[in-house]
Amino acid sequence: MKKGISVVVTGLIVTVVGGLCLNYFTENDTSDSGATNTEGSVNLKCIEKYGEGWTWNEQKQQCEKIIDLESRTFSVPLSEKITSLEGRMDFYLNKERLVDIDAEGRAMYENNVGVLQVVISIMKGKKMVGSFRERILDANDGSICTIRSLPKTTGWLKKMQVSYSLQLKNDCNKLRDPCSSSITDHGKRVYLKIQKLTLVIVKDGCTNY
Repeated sequence: MKKGISVVVTGLIVTVVGGLCLNYFTENDTSDSGATNTEGSVNLKCIEKYGEGWTWNEQKQQCEKIIDLESRTFSVPLSEKITSLEGRMDFYLNKERLVDIDAEGRAMYENNVGVLQVVISIMKGKKMVGSFRERILDANDGSICTIRSLPKTTGWLKKMQVSYSLQLKNDCNKLRDPCSSSITDHGKRVYLKIQKLTLVIVKDGCTNY
């Protein structure tokens, strides 16, 4: 009988001590689960405010939406035959470069939040022999703040309000390049393919980007 009582008492002690230990480690848990729960709750607030697809960027301290724009191929007819590719592919974010120019011969632009425009210029020496422009995205839910994997512009291109630009001679056709090209129709047409682009969209403007 005493042996049975001893077993019961021992079991109670183990149960109580085990419960205290479990409670201690639960209250003092500093693992990533808390951070994950917090991040999840903030993501939920972004979804409740803006809809599915919106997540919280802790570094930027704002909601954002990441979208993938699938690869596209552009066909550019040329006025003269070429044997090598020169020129640029320019990307305009939240604005479009117009076909018209002003009285002083300068480019004209139109602000258009959520629009991504591509403008392609094919050169033969200093002469433009082919051009192409197209609005390839019209995001109705915010401003396009970033295109990942593309080089941002500097210098005079940035002053011309070009957000990103590819030099067709240097940035196409090598391994992992964002674009590829081919010259067809006896040198009178160029096909340009851009790989999938990942864009960041923000509701409240791109101040933090």
